[in-house]
Amino acid sequence: MIKKLRNSLFVFKTYIYQSLFDIPFYESLHIKTLMFSFRYLFCLIFLLICIYTIITFTPLVIEITTFFNKSQINYELVKDLFPDGLALTIKDGILRTNVDEPYYVDIPKTINYSIDSKHLLVFDTKNTYSSLIDYQSSIVITKNNIYIMNNLKDAKNDFQTFSLKEITGYYVINKTVYLRFIESFKAYLPHISIFLYIIFGFFLIFFPILTTLVYLVALIIYLLFFSILIYYLFMFLHIYKFSVKRIFQISLHAITVSIIFQLVQSLLHISVPYTFTVPFFIWMTYILNSLLKNDYSNNQTIRSS
Repeated sequence: MIKKLRNSLFVFKTYIYQSLFDIPFYESLHIKTLMFSFRYLFCLIFLLICIYTIITFTPLVIEITTFFNKSQINYELVKDLFPDGLALTIKDGILRTNVDEPYYVDIPKTINYSIDSKHLLVFDTKNTYSSLIDYQSSIVITKNNIYIMNNLKDAKNDFQTFSLKEITGYYVINKTVYLRFIESFKAYLPHISIFLYIIFGFFLIFFPILTTLVYLVALIIYLLFFSILIYYLFMFLHIYKFSVKRIFQISLHAITVSIIFQLVQSLLHISVPYTFTVPFFIWMTYILNSLLKNDYSNNQTIRSS
């Protein structure tokens, strides 16, 4: 079983390398089925999303569970985490508060746990500071986003972003609502770290699968449109070597370079314009041009002989 898995990973690694660098691989791609290319793209996206999920969320889960374990969390401690006078309203993804901002929330002294930052979290819907580091808070909540800082010790703007824009409707959160919520979990609070690990386990299984399927469908539509466009461009130039199917199958592998670029950007929290489209377009152009040249050379050789 392990040997078979190791062999499968080795073969898949070879396909990734060939998709990134190997023109002869693209020359022979037409003898493989379209389903082969679909499976390759699905496995590639699934693998990279799993890597992203593990790297991004594992430190967060460890930090949260460590917090609960060290603090010996119980109902009496948790109920004091929410400030008495604070009221939050969220309407269609936009957060508002009833307090002067920035409004800081610290860990109560009764909880035996230290953090890297001066404050636990801060609410600031007015964006008082231009840099998230200036808040000296582990969690920064703005009008539209929640930022969880990763590395305050090194004074780096290294954070994870969770958007509030996905929240539709109107919600009010105050101390009464908060207490009602944690009351329903009162009996489970001593075991909350175990539940967090279980939830993370399910998340680790289902999130990559669902995200892969959605991403794959969107990518197939994008590549199909691109392939039809290239096909008619070739027809206009009187180049009849490539069918839509062949261009599409080539694109299913050529897009590898852009997907990897996107993963690296996400992990480094940087955004460079056009790094998805441009590398793919350049690599596709090079592949198709190489295949045309090879075809021309082969025809010349046949004629000479």
